[in-house]
Amino acid sequence: MVCWEVMLSKGQEWNWLGDPFYRVQALLILFLLGLGGLIYRELPLRNPLVALRTMADRNFGTCCVIFFCAYGVLYANTISLPALLQSLFGYDATTSGLVLSPAGIFAIAMLVVVGALLSRGVDARYLMAGGLLMMALGNYWMALLNLDISPWQVVWPSPRSKACRSATAHRRSRGRAYSPYSLERSRSRSARSLPRRS
Repeated sequence: MVCWEVMLSKGQEWNWLGDPFYRVQALLILFLLGLGGLIYRELPLRNPLVALRTMADRNFGTCCVIFFCAYGVLYANTISLPALLQSLFGYDATTSGLVLSPAGIFAIAMLVVVGALLSRGVDARYLMAGGLLMMALGNYWMALLNLDISPWQVVWPSPRSKACRSATAHRRSRGRAYSPYSLERSRSRSARSLPRRS
């Protein structure tokens, strides 16, 4: 796990698998060897430390895959949104934290709502499916963002905003969704349009 953590934290700085010093490649190989050794060691034991045999159950295995993917997406959003606000929008750390803090307040409020619904007998599978659908819609909305958005658009998204409408029209006319490449291209275009200092 240490190899995995170091590889993920330093990979971009070291140019991922294009690292000329083979640091990322070595960490990846060590991680895979360690993971294979763990599986090889734990499977034959009667009382293993990590019960991998439970993954053979279809329901449990499916839930583990869904949760792994969902938390991967949530972690990616937690990392990428502050970086977007600080690098492309020029916010400092305090301002980007204040812009993103309503999401945490909403999550805490939903804990109360979900707890009340579960106590009334609502099936947890429906609540999880609704949460995954909301997460998918939120990520789709973030794919439509461009550099014309205001801080309020990050706090409370509106599909009727000028930024989302222009992004949707551009995506439909060009057949391409917004990506970090497109955001970088928009940033460089806006930087070229600024007057030069003499």
